Amino acid sequence: MKVNRLNEIEHYVYLQGNASIKELAEKFDISINTVRRDIKELLKRGSIQKVYGGVTAARDPAIVPVPMRTGVNTEAKQYIARLAAEQAAGSSTVFLDTGSTVSAMIPFLLDRQKDITIVTNSLSVVEQAAQHDFNLYSLGGFYNKATAGFVGISAEENLKNMAFDCAFLTATALNIEYGLMADGYFEENVKRQVLRSCKNTYLLVDSSKFDQHALLTFGKIRDVGTIITEKKPGKEYIDYCKNNGVRLIY
Repeated sequence: MKVNRLNEIEHYVYLQGNASIKELAEKFDISINTVRRDIKELLKRGSIQKVYGGVTAARDPAIVPVPMRTGVNTEAKQYIARLAAEQAAGSSTVFLDTGSTVSAMIPFLLDRQKDITIVTNSLSVVEQAAQHDFNLYSLGGFYNKATAGFVGISAEENLKNMAFDCAFLTATALNIEYGLMADGYFEENVKRQVLRSCKNTYLLVDSSKFDQHALLTFGKIRDVGTIITEKKPGKEYIDYCKNNGVRLIY
């Protein structure tokens, strides 16, 4: 399928750093013209850039690795994580993504209930949940060091066959014009698939993420059911959420 091929090309370029048109044609057994058409489609995603004779991965030097992000806004993240864990009460299956705020939910989930199945692409969530009695399912795929998560075609395909009672996602930034944004390549595809797979989704973001920008968009604010943050957002966001059926918890 074309979509799978595009994902595979995108993944290959990301791993290699760069690739020539001829190299891609040989690697994926397609014509030069098909490669050029595929590159044109991938340029729209923003994850690759054209260079003479081929393409290069559009790596963003601003991506902050998870270990560094974990220590930022710790108090706000703990508060949001506790509120989020309260929303998971009564759920049998939850999805937790790679955000540091989401992984902070584990101790609070442990306090409330152990008899749930956690599905995740986050290494941090796996490491924490594995120390307790949670039922745990980890998505496979390519390991992205920047986000400490598993991404790519395998993870996305697994998600297509799953359904969750609720899902907890994070965003690097959000704003009303561009929506929900992430800074990790391929991360946005996993988040986008979760939004398709689960109607009961929660976005966990501290107040510093509002009115910010990141490299990649994975949805509109109205695509999530609930936003959980640590303090009351601005009037513009309150009005937007009210008009688009998005619940705010703070």
